[in-house]
Amino acid sequence: MQQQKAHSRDKVVDKKRILIYGAGSLGCYLAAKLYSVGHEVDVVGRQKASSLNGTVYINDEKYAFPDVSSELNPNKYYNYIIMTSKYYDLKMNLEKIIESGVRFDTLVMIQNTYIDNIWYYNLIKNRPMVIISVIEGFNLAGDHITFRPAAGWFVEDDILGKDVYNLFKVAGVNINLTDEINVKRAEKSIANCSINIFAALYGKTLKEMFSNKEILSQMQGVFEESYDVMSELVSLRSKKVLWRNFLVTYKDLEHYATTYQDVTRKKKTELVFLNGFIIEMGRKMGIPTPNNSKVVAEFIEKYPELY
Repeated sequence: MQQQKAHSRDKVVDKKRILIYGAGSLGCYLAAKLYSVGHEVDVVGRQKASSLNGTVYINDEKYAFPDVSSELNPNKYYNYIIMTSKYYDLKMNLEKIIESGVRFDTLVMIQNTYIDNIWYYNLIKNRPMVIISVIEGFNLAGDHITFRPAAGWFVEDDILGKDVYNLFKVAGVNINLTDEINVKRAEKSIANCSINIFAALYGKTLKEMFSNKEILSQMQGVFEESYDVMSELVSLRSKKVLWRNFLVTYKDLEHYATTYQDVTRKKKTELVFLNGFIIEMGRKMGIPTPNNSKVVAEFIEKYPELY
């Protein structure tokens, strides 16, 4: 058995008060990393987060884990509230935060879908907000987080983004500054459309799917349609370059995509905001999306309650 390393809890010079809200696999990873360098971290999360009982292992390295609550404390003040909710819960959770009276300086939203975000700003009423796109893999099982590194985390290269960049970087998160956060979100959305639904249907890791010529052909069909739609919304790199980067980034990951993890737990998925979004926008733009439509129909037939 591999020996588990223990990660000591150090003290940062500039201690911050941080709330992780909606903590699943990714949120628990981030909570452990920020807590490990001495920040004051509160977690409001699901049952899996609340069962960690003060300890979590990230790739067999032991981390102390902060207390988990099921409700917000309206008397609290935070330097940062970090939202890691699924998109279908995002509006409801933001409303809960605003209505609770919790005070905060900056809202950080982990968002890998590319959906119009004007309503975010209307809801938080001019409070500072930062959006982060994540291209890495996480799975929480029991008290173990399996973390699969890839391209990393991306945040806008501006004053607010640099502030969050420094916060995460000190905690050992592989975060990068970018001038094109919406491009990163769009690229990640294309990748999710091309991977997640097939992982759920076939029950395979990314490496297994990329190694299967039939599945890879289906993924490429969805990728090309998703690119055609997204490139009308965001100025993207060429389809050929993006496909090559897609292969390099994901083809060797021995990791189950998030949607596969959701269906095994009988949880609602985000596919309506991924492939469903591509189908809807394609219809409005006059861009055919038969590959997306076919795979969505197959998913709905297999998992009618989870789309």
